[in-house]
Amino acid sequence: MMRALLFAASLLISTAPAFADEQYKTTIVAIAGSPVQVNACEAWVRDWNKTVLTAHAVMPKALFDTGVDFTNKAARKLKDVQFGFTAYDAFGSVVSSIKLAVSQDSLADKLSKDPGAVIDLMGPKGWHGKNSHTAKDHVVCSVEKVTFDDGSVWVTPSPAPTVSPN
Repeated sequence: MMRALLFAASLLISTAPAFADEQYKTTIVAIAGSPVQVNACEAWVRDWNKTVLTAHAVMPKALFDTGVDFTNKAARKLKDVQFGFTAYDAFGSVVSSIKLAVSQDSLADKLSKDPGAVIDLMGPKGWHGKNSHTAKDHVVCSVEKVTFDDGSVWVTPSPAPTVSPN
């Protein structure tokens, strides 16, 4: 009898839906001439778990988290850096794109942005938001804009227009 109960319990556990975080493959786009070097970036989805009154609710893959680790290669202090994160599906189509600035991070004011400084906004120090597109397969990240302490700005150059055949 005890074996039958243990077997039934193990069946229930193994057939229950499993919720877990999922990290996406990320690619860094190096921008020539950028005063900021991206050392690493990350993107993942995680479940939303909340106990409301007496019930525990779980929404799988409800939250989208991103992070970046970068180095100030400029000879000047940085005031802010904006990064672009573009998510693609398995077929290479864009499913979402966001721009996030260091100033949008709650820990940014405690970080040094001096020349040569490495700024780590990965993991729990990164950005957290709602996952509006569940079809993500991989994410590309890049530097979009750099604002220096003196107010001057460096912007990622636009790609040269492509010539269409006549």
